Amino acid sequence: MIYLLHGMGWNDLEWTVVRHADVVIDNLLADGKIQPMIMVFPCGDSTMTAEDIAKAGGTPWMQGGRGPAGADGQAVAEYMASRGGATAAPAPVPTPATAPGATAGAPPAGRGGGRGGMNMSPWLTPFENDLLKDIVPYIDSRYSTVADRDHRALAGLSMGGGQALNIGLVHPETFAYVGGFSSAPDTKSPPDLVPDPSVPKQLKLIWLASGNRDGLIRVGRGVHDYLKANNVPHIWHVDGNAHDTPEWQNNLYLFSQRIFQ
Repeated sequence: MIYLLHGMGWNDLEWTVVRHADVVIDNLLADGKIQPMIMVFPCGDSTMTAEDIAKAGGTPWMQGGRGPAGADGQAVAEYMASRGGATAAPAPVPTPATAPGATAGAPPAGRGGGRGGMNMSPWLTPFENDLLKDIVPYIDSRYSTVADRDHRALAGLSMGGGQALNIGLVHPETFAYVGGFSSAPDTKSPPDLVPDPSVPKQLKLIWLASGNRDGLIRVGRGVHDYLKANNVPHIWHVDGNAHDTPEWQNNLYLFSQRIFQ
């Protein structure tokens, strides 16, 4: 069971419609590199309700007034067409292993993981409570899961990466594997993130990642430096990508092969 959290301005559909997490995982399964797993894509905004989603036609993309652009906009348009009865669906993209330089689905200009004037409070403690007290128990009660920490992973991209670290590093009783991909400034400062270094040492895997062309690399590096100074085992993975789809696909590709071992 892997819980994947989306970035700021997007919603629970980002990982599938735009970042094609399903294609990455399906290719790994076909290659025999991972075992079957359930993926869950929560909406990271605790204020979002079923009524809000219904009013938005089922896809409240880019909350805060920023619309999808470029390749992202095309992916959304294809998805919406498919919901309207068309047979076309978003075209699968190559796996990271075969297309390391792919640019499809890059985030809209100006996103950058920053707060952008948005009220961040719903994405912090209220979402943590939703995830731990409602979403995880609901999934375990409705699906054929192995309901223990050793069979749960939590990861996210950009803002979702910050959420994954904020929650996962202090809740090893719930998650055994935690990944932050291009974690954004919603990530707590290292001393607040890891007040007791003995707690994250209980995790089986901590995966921190960033592209060296990402202006937010400082966030992940700060966490890496703090964990290293406190002898907390983790992986700090830096590649040549930016704050973009190839970065997130590649890290999902790598992270998913190290969990549930």
